[in-house]
Amino acid sequence: MPPKKIHIDFSDKPNEFFMNFIMSNTILKENTRLCYKYRIIILCKLFNAPIHVWIFKPDEFAPLLRKEFEEDRITHNSYKSHLVCVLALMSYSDFKVFHTDIYNLWYRFFIKAKKKEYVNMINHIPSKKQILAHIDWKTVIKNRDLMKNKLLQEYVLLALITMIPPRRQRDWVDVKLYNNSDVNWKPTEFKHNYINIGFNNPYILISEFKTDSSQARWYKAIPEKLLVVLKNFAKAQPNREYLFLSRDGTPYANSSSFAKWSNKVIADVSGNPKATMNSMRHAFVDHITKTYPFMTSKERLTFAKDMGHSQLQNQNYRHFQNPNPIK
Repeated sequence: MPPKKIHIDFSDKPNEFFMNFIMSNTILKENTRLCYKYRIIILCKLFNAPIHVWIFKPDEFAPLLRKEFEEDRITHNSYKSHLVCVLALMSYSDFKVFHTDIYNLWYRFFIKAKKKEYVNMINHIPSKKQILAHIDWKTVIKNRDLMKNKLLQEYVLLALITMIPPRRQRDWVDVKLYNNSDVNWKPTEFKHNYINIGFNNPYILISEFKTDSSQARWYKAIPEKLLVVLKNFAKAQPNREYLFLSRDGTPYANSSSFAKWSNKVIADVSGNPKATMNSMRHAFVDHITKTYPFMTSKERLTFAKDMGHSQLQNQNYRHFQNPNPIK
């Protein structure tokens, strides 16, 4: 039985009321709740109005959001994700029931955004921001290898996203590092993301990730080259519990702070200040497709699973300009 819709009076409630509603919604994963809260704050600042004002006026405020995308102040993905957040706020309450017309207007903007994304995706057309954030894979590998003797966590991050297919940033935010060789140690008892380098068959296990509702948890045997990096790092810092730590020596508080740090690492190693983890993922697919043009469907599926998305999405990650795009 689906959960009962929670009644919310949208008429005059302050923003804090809606933040509390989002953060107390146990149907959503914690990362999703934090993401929605962040997006609501962004939208209120952009619209210069509280939620109970702008949510009832999609024809007035949704075009302001679209303008942000059209003038390259936000990415198309951010534009679409902001709209998803608004729709979710209405769907997880009874707003959609009592204000179906308002919901449908917001949904119409979302459908138009989705269609544009689909057209660009099937034609492998990068956005302006993606063009500016382009990464040369060979440059990344060359500069990565110049760091290998320093045993810094920056080098470890680069090893994780180049020696195996790069996953999303959030998968590595609070990943733990174990050096446990006990054969009776049962990894299924742990729900967090972790790496075990002490086992006879060292592996990475990612249980919490963006698409974990539609995909099984990700198990990856660690290749020898990456294992050397991880073991040397663990040897240099034997009491380290989390693989990545913030400046104050504590685990990253959230995915946003980790993303800021990791994007800086990627920007430095690529020589492109606009480069991000998303740039790395696109660059990897471009590199693999060009290096192995005759991969089987099974091989493509393996790469897709390793990156945490579908095979279709993996194929669409490659960027090139189609001279005859499909409308």
